[in-house]
Amino acid sequence: MTFKYDPLGRRIQKSGPAGTTNYLYDGANAITDLDANGAVLARYTQGAGIDEPLASLTGAGTAFFEADGLGSITSLSGPSGLTDTYTYKPFGITTATGTNPNRFRYTGREWDSETGLYYYRARYYDPQTGTFISEDPLRLAAGINFYTYVFNSPSNSIDPMGLDCRTWLFWVTCNDQGEPPSIIAAERAHEKQHVRDNRDLVGGIGLAGYAIVINAPGTCEYLDKRGFAQEIPTLQKRRDELKSKKCLTDEEKRELQLVEDELNNAIDMQTKPGNAKVYCQSGGRR
Repeated sequence: MTFKYDPLGRRIQKSGPAGTTNYLYDGANAITDLDANGAVLARYTQGAGIDEPLASLTGAGTAFFEADGLGSITSLSGPSGLTDTYTYKPFGITTATGTNPNRFRYTGREWDSETGLYYYRARYYDPQTGTFISEDPLRLAAGINFYTYVFNSPSNSIDPMGLDCRTWLFWVTCNDQGEPPSIIAAERAHEKQHVRDNRDLVGGIGLAGYAIVINAPGTCEYLDKRGFAQEIPTLQKRRDELKSKKCLTDEEKRELQLVEDELNNAIDMQTKPGNAKVYCQSGGRR
């Protein structure tokens, strides 16, 4: 198997014994598959977020995607009803029924049938071992295990790009491979607010009290609203800087789209009732 990637790190081609497939994107999401001659193999309708496939159109017809809380595709439906189903073990080992060659499966990521691996953008993931097959770019800053997937908590978290920041009580780690500095700065501001709140909680009620309060109903939503509020000024400033330029490079255009998407998300999470609760229930899935 051989792969090709564009300057933004997106996989744009896969070649192997079965032939060559080229991929077209809208941002981070694949929207069209082409064969080696440029003929359309499949078109995809994606949701507003990342890894939210809604429907596909192929020579076999239209298929609609159903997903669970982690974004894993649980079934496909056609005009006549259910056609394919997928069940998963915690780390993604899959049992599939049906004949659709759909590659969007565990956490909405792309499964390569030729290798049995999932393409998680920055790295490839092996569901048989529950680990990535290459080292974390953060190395020891992410822990002593360079290959772990979502800190061995696959029922509560996802890692669509290997780019998110995480809070560990009093410190923050960020896997920022490929992310614009503005997005990382916003995520760091969010997580640093969590660090400040954690420090205040522990200082006021001790670690034992913290362990109880942090898991109490409503706590997660309250803390994440505070975190998203810290993202907004950073994102607004960078958005305004980019919009003030007369000409943008392709990289700056991509950054502007990411910044606007993240800003709208942060505002919704911070202001709209119920959004932060859903975010917490999804394990922090943006």
